[in-house]
Amino acid sequence: MQRLHQLWYIDLEARRRFQVRTMLIAFAYGLFNSLGLGRSEKQVTWETLGVAFFLTVAFSAFYCLRKSTSTETSKVIFKYAHLGEVFRQNRKIFEVGLASLVVLLALSLAIHLPNSRVQAAGIGMQLRRALSSPDPSDPNTIKEITTAFRMATADRVSINPKLANVAGKRVVEASRENPDAWSAALAFMSYRSTLNQEMSSLKKGTCIKVGDVSGIAVHVSESVLANCSQELDHVAWKNVVFENVTVVYHGSPTVLENVQFKNCQFSLDYTLSGQALAKSLAVSNNLTITLPGS
Repeated sequence: MQRLHQLWYIDLEARRRFQVRTMLIAFAYGLFNSLGLGRSEKQVTWETLGVAFFLTVAFSAFYCLRKSTSTETSKVIFKYAHLGEVFRQNRKIFEVGLASLVVLLALSLAIHLPNSRVQAAGIGMQLRRALSSPDPSDPNTIKEITTAFRMATADRVSINPKLANVAGKRVVEASRENPDAWSAALAFMSYRSTLNQEMSSLKKGTCIKVGDVSGIAVHVSESVLANCSQELDHVAWKNVVFENVTVVYHGSPTVLENVQFKNCQFSLDYTLSGQALAKSLAVSNNLTITLPGS
């Protein structure tokens, strides 16, 4: 305890050195995770505080275990008794702390701006890191791609189209052999749908219920279905637009001719027909495809 009291109240040269190092390391950690990796602000904030606390404890323990202390210990507290004098002696520490706070606040605001270039760059880096994995079926790679597309969808962030298409087609292809990649494929399709925001001039209608039937039982054409949940099964769709719809497909027969999906979410069963539909959606949001069912 005597050595700790000496560190924090008497040996100000050593304390200042430890504090500057702690601030710089914690700031670098928070900056890299927020801007570079695009991680959650709340999680990074708590982790950064934890890093600062750990370094403070580590530096204090290191100081207590040293055999010798700074020569400044001979200069008693009276030199630093006045608050203004303390501020002047520690001016660099206050400046570094203030600069760190301003930058972290700026990053926090930038990450929450819609269509932010900073956030788009962070998600892009996340996708590039996932694509660099030699194993497309690796669970961590799939999870990272899924998270990236869900973040972009939720925040309406436009990712580099070439990068998004490469990542999307990769998980769609991977899902043909690996069911665990199916969630990433659905996340990619939902992201693509959010990019197609132009409103249709056709009259909007409500979603329909087909019931327990076989084959193609209903024909729907020249209409817009909006703000509901719609099953594609057993229906022939022609010149139909789905807007803000949860699109459900269980793998039964369906026909889509010039069908568009705008800002939709997808819930497709993991069937052969579902995989064929996903593969088509990975290429375009404007579909013409016949699915015989599986």
